[in-house]
Amino acid sequence: MSVLVPMPIKPGLNMRILNKMYANLYRLMNLEGFEVAFDYARYPKQYDDENFFARLARMRQQMIEDFLRPHHTDVLWIDADVLEWPGDLYTLLRRVSSGVVAPLVLIEDSPINYDTAGMRQSFQHRSGMDIPYFEGDGPVYDMESVGGCVLVPAKVHRGVAFEAQDDEDENWVTEWWSVCQGAKKMGYEVKCTTEIIVRHANLPQYGEAYH
Repeated sequence: MSVLVPMPIKPGLNMRILNKMYANLYRLMNLEGFEVAFDYARYPKQYDDENFFARLARMRQQMIEDFLRPHHTDVLWIDADVLEWPGDLYTLLRRVSSGVVAPLVLIEDSPINYDTAGMRQSFQHRSGMDIPYFEGDGPVYDMESVGGCVLVPAKVHRGVAFEAQDDEDENWVTEWWSVCQGAKKMGYEVKCTTEIIVRHANLPQYGEAYH
């Protein structure tokens, strides 16, 4: 097991968020098998695409091209503004699925689903902001796309790229769709479990805008 943890950092991100992020990542950096890669230079604003999600897709893909190595078995994406997550997150997620798998991402101190666009059971419909977040029986759900905090087999990233999104379709607003759909075509599951919860910063409380 060798896990790459790419961490793009938004320039000027609130220091309280940064401090919590570094404290969490310090735990990972001291565990055998985890490699954290930081990138401050290519946050989406550095690209000139008009679509934010197109820029985000290009940034994530560039990090894969720069940091993914042959020995990596998995890639664990944790957004920098995800403030709370279990130290054994990788192990917990891998118990759920060997494919693409995500925990539920809730806004801190609330039951609100943060990534309704990324967490999607169909192309046409986002997941719910409030309970019930998904359709069907849980706690593990089959998904078409996930986001916010995602564990991906390295083989998926070697075979599938993040792709720019079409900003003319109101439902096509996640950079994760191409990777999740590509993973499914490769035979991997795409799952979300509501038994594992991570907490995203309530951004306005930190002077940041939701994105």
